[in-house]
Amino acid sequence: MKKAELVFIPCPAMGHVVPLVQLANQLVDLNSNLYITVLTVKLPDNAKLNAYIDSLAVADASTSRIKFINLSQYDTDEDAFKFQSNFVQMMELLVKEFVTNIVEHSNSVPDSPPLAGFVHDIFLTSSLVDLANEFGVPNYAFFTSGAGSLGFHLYTQALHDKQKIEFDELKDLDTEFTIPSFKFHPFTCGTLTESRRLNQEQSGHRFLWSLRRPEEAVKGMMRIPTDYENMAEVLPEGFLDRTADIGKVIGWAPQAAILGHPATGGFISHCGWNSTLESIWFGVPMVAWPLFAEQQLNALTLVEELGLAVEIKMDYRNHGDEEKSSG
Repeated sequence: MKKAELVFIPCPAMGHVVPLVQLANQLVDLNSNLYITVLTVKLPDNAKLNAYIDSLAVADASTSRIKFINLSQYDTDEDAFKFQSNFVQMMELLVKEFVTNIVEHSNSVPDSPPLAGFVHDIFLTSSLVDLANEFGVPNYAFFTSGAGSLGFHLYTQALHDKQKIEFDELKDLDTEFTIPSFKFHPFTCGTLTESRRLNQEQSGHRFLWSLRRPEEAVKGMMRIPTDYENMAEVLPEGFLDRTADIGKVIGWAPQAAILGHPATGGFISHCGWNSTLESIWFGVPMVAWPLFAEQQLNALTLVEELGLAVEIKMDYRNHGDEEKSSG
């Protein structure tokens, strides 16, 4: 096989950057002629992500076939805000400029690997498909959730497009659908290697609780979760004192390292796909508390189909004031 270079473009979030980097590492291990450039973006209010991106630059020295390039450069806070407000459009422009340089370099330098394609986050598909076509290379969308979730999305889209089904008309009907992707084992791809609390944490067991600020809208734009400066301000009065001997409340946590520790006996999880795979990989029992996106589907699979988790609460339907839940 001749040399080839892939450009990886993840969304700037830990749950998206980490698995894409893990995929890049596995691919270059499998093929000695493959080169990968990962285009990253730092966000001004995400210190943990930025530190991880900086660590990638250090790791860059350990292999000459994976390079990490930071695209974001902010001179002022206003520049950072403009970038985040127009993230998809800005990414398209920055990626185009960088890939143009790759192509020019491969055309002028003998034996340099030519551009072979894009591997981009699913959320960047709309902007990068046309760009890949412009360069005449294929693009591959990286879906950070499970294959079962992807199959569900494709199936519902097909029902709408081919059978003209409007799903709002089905919400009060006991309609059953057979989703093809659920006929197969839901952990079909993996593994590439935030926890919530019970009421007052009264179980008496030792615990580690990762507690972070929720997403919030700032100037019309959603800001990702950040750490609290003072945990005591958001916890019940006296909680930290009462649990000082058995528990620890922290901000962002190195989740895989914690799940892999032999002292970890259980995981209360929002059932994001990365968390789900990591918990299964390390054999840690799960307690499901899904919040949004495909997490309800993951939790349903874990609890009802596979028996790998128990639930705290799962909201199967949430339409305004209507809510049907169990737990």
